[in-house]
Amino acid sequence: MVRRWYWVAWVVAGIGVSGCGGDERIRLTASVDHVELQVQAGPLGTFLAGSFDLTLTLGPEAPGSTTAELESVALLGVSDDAALVSPLPLSEPMSPVELDPGDERTLTLELDASEPIAQAESERLCADQVKIHGSLTDSRSGGESTPFSSGPVTPGGCE
Repeated sequence: MVRRWYWVAWVVAGIGVSGCGGDERIRLTASVDHVELQVQAGPLGTFLAGSFDLTLTLGPEAPGSTTAELESVALLGVSDDAALVSPLPLSEPMSPVELDPGDERTLTLELDASEPIAQAESERLCADQVKIHGSLTDSRSGGESTPFSSGPVTPGGCE
């Protein structure tokens, strides 16, 4: 009876230790911060400008380095997750990022505001809060995407 109790205790302890920390200790994670969006109306049309920080982190217990690449990025409405601007135009494409276990890199991505947006898009952007949503791929994920999203943002310039 005592032996059985020790066996159960070892199994439970093993389950508890293996579950500590979760997947973020061994895989790529991404987060979005410092989102700035501005709807700018002018004589040549309405433009969407802004930037956001994308932070990539490879867990400290990852089995090796990885290369992360941007798969997609869009602007969604918060209330319905409907795509408002997809794909979200960036002024420069994100270059592949090499990460070693435990590395964290923050990239500031700027929106390409050179093309006007449609009046309907402008109205939808100003009707509700929005969020940046996208995904990354990395060389160690086996083809799985790593999603990321910002919190709710109210674009400036909306009246």
